[in-house]
Amino acid sequence: MFRIPPHQNKHSQVGVSAVEVLIGVAIASLVLIFAANAIILFINSGRTVSEKTKGLYLAEEGLELVRFIRDQAWTNVSGLSTNSTHYLRVTGTTVTTSGTSEVIDGFQRSFRVQNVYRNSTTDDIVASTTGGSVADTNSKYVFMTVVGGNPTTTVTLTSVLSDLTP
Repeated sequence: MFRIPPHQNKHSQVGVSAVEVLIGVAIASLVLIFAANAIILFINSGRTVSEKTKGLYLAEEGLELVRFIRDQAWTNVSGLSTNSTHYLRVTGTTVTTSGTSEVIDGFQRSFRVQNVYRNSTTDDIVASTTGGSVADTNSKYVFMTVVGGNPTTTVTLTSVLSDLTP
């Protein structure tokens, strides 16, 4: 009597093929899902970098505008109240400070000034709490902050401005 070995059974060959197809479809689905997520992450990262770059350029421009104001007269910067929020106003070729919020393409730009303290012996910049520190009336910290974009980003740049008049 002739018997068909179990591994040559037609039913078991069809079952293995169906399982292979199911596994292949599952793997292909996972690859497509991971690829779609990677593309979405890439697009969102690009958008975030673009918004941060815009914010960075606006902050750099803001610092340059404050330098321009300083170049007109040191008292334009030294006379600003410390730790208060200030805004810039640009009209034609005139740049001034303002109490009104400045919004550029969905980004709000503002700045604060703070006193600079120096070591009375070495003239190095130090914290105000350092023993022997004195306020430098010829220098100010400027903190330029830009907030906005989609997604919302915050960029803050800091600079020390000094009186350049002899």
